[in-house]
Amino acid sequence: MKLIRLYSILFFITVIAICFYPVFDTDFGWHMKTGAFISLTQIIPQTDIFSFSLPNHAYIYHSWLTDVILYRIYSLFGLNGVGLLYTGILSLAFTGLWLAGKKPLQTVPLFFLLIPFSLGSIGLRTQVISFLGLALVFVVTNPLRIKTRLGKASPKNWWQYLVSTQLLILPPTFLIWANMHPGFLLGLAVMAINLAQSVIHKPFKGQPKELKYLAGLIGVCGLVTFVNPATYHLHQAIITMSQNPTAAKLNTDWLPYLNNPLFSNTHRLIMAVWISLTIWANKKDRFAVVWLIVLTGLTLTSSRYIVPLMILLFLYSSAVLEKVSASLFPQKPKSLSWLLAGLVLLTAPTNYNNVKRTLAIYSDQELYAQYSLNHYPYEATQILRQKDPLNILNFFDWGGYLIWQLPQHKTFIDGRMDNFFVNGISFMHYYNQLIKLEIPNWQQTLKNLAHDLYVFQ
Repeated sequence: MKLIRLYSILFFITVIAICFYPVFDTDFGWHMKTGAFISLTQIIPQTDIFSFSLPNHAYIYHSWLTDVILYRIYSLFGLNGVGLLYTGILSLAFTGLWLAGKKPLQTVPLFFLLIPFSLGSIGLRTQVISFLGLALVFVVTNPLRIKTRLGKASPKNWWQYLVSTQLLILPPTFLIWANMHPGFLLGLAVMAINLAQSVIHKPFKGQPKELKYLAGLIGVCGLVTFVNPATYHLHQAIITMSQNPTAAKLNTDWLPYLNNPLFSNTHRLIMAVWISLTIWANKKDRFAVVWLIVLTGLTLTSSRYIVPLMILLFLYSSAVLEKVSASLFPQKPKSLSWLLAGLVLLTAPTNYNNVKRTLAIYSDQELYAQYSLNHYPYEATQILRQKDPLNILNFFDWGGYLIWQLPQHKTFIDGRMDNFFVNGISFMHYYNQLIKLEIPNWQQTLKNLAHDLYVFQ
């Protein structure tokens, strides 16, 4: 037990080093500045506080608690602190998934090789909160795990049942999660489906109390998510966001995986092989196979579902390693683990250089802007920082950066505003038509925007 704890600490630290990439999230700026606003005013805003295009437009800041934490961390430790926060959360999730698998010590090299590959899908951004939450839900509500935890015990009441199965952790998890990231709704759905699978996996004939316990748990977890500044309006806003047709067409987060330009054909090929091997290796586990097939299908509608799919692929990776090892090295099944360990050692210099590069980028704002995927306008911000308040008509992906770097100015659009609706139409649709000059009388429209300058690529 002591050794596995030591290994877990070493695993956690190593994953932090592997994941320590620069935080280039285009939404970081407005998240951090929202946290600053809340911290300084002690008020959670209910309307837009950054744009001149839709001032005071109603908006629910669904990640308000995360925003406050980001601001506090950034104020104390800068981008290094933000990077460590995100990588620490990811590492905690990966460590939990690693420990939840069979024969964790043998799967260490496999995890270390696959984690860098998965980062492109997960990203260092606020959704790491939901990655951790979903990982916890998938592990704790696994029907086989619940059955193993219970054993032959027969809890006398609901409290004993929740303690015995470790399901007691779920209500406080959802309470915090609902104030940190909108992914909690997906977490509720996963929990309900998994616990329903428990009923199917283990018939409840003669055990009506256990069925009531699970139903009560689902109800409590659902209720605590209403304990947030927006109450039930938060749930309505998240559902509206998920049904936004403009975001589904223009926002790369929502594009179908096969059509998403963020992912290469090589990435898709590796994912196809990984999914196929995982289904093959776990074919006797109906619970795992059904989830893998369902989530794979959902990624064909939206790339958002890659996050829970990745969680399952890691959770069931031990069976893949075992099956492939038995097929390739029937006489020495541990040979594949040693081979993968050798590959990990070969990647060690790359990981070391990446940490050095990230620290260098964080220490130089110009370098940070230069290396970002969207090539943030560092020179322009240096000039505009000296100017009196201006209204800036900006490139969509630069909105968050400009809010961060130029708090005295107002922007036209940022990453929140694909979910700002005017007459039932996303503001991003209007922006897209405007920059393509597809709006009738676009010259006059531009004059009427009351902007002072353009900042575009």
